[in-house]
Amino acid sequence: MKNILVFYLAVFIPIAVLVYCGLIHAISNTQFFFGMLSYCFIYHPLISGMRLIQLNKIEASQFWKTFIPGWNWKFFSSLFFMK
Repeated sequence: MKNILVFYLAVFIPIAVLVYCGLIHAISNTQFFFGMLSYCFIYHPLISGMRLIQLNKIEASQFWKTFIPGWNWKFFSSLFFMK
């Protein structure tokens, strides 16, 4: 996950698939809603936490903090830019 392109793909492909499935009515509104909740509160913090650990920005013992809403904002430039 150190590679920025892999991180972007891991973050944006699931959301794009979810939105596309919603647009073509392959999933219901309820499924879309719970998919977005799962993405926002489980998947994205998980992927972001893995990247932060691999970039040595946080210790593995701090991984649980990535699930606190807003905690990752202080690492925004490290997560989304090649810093």
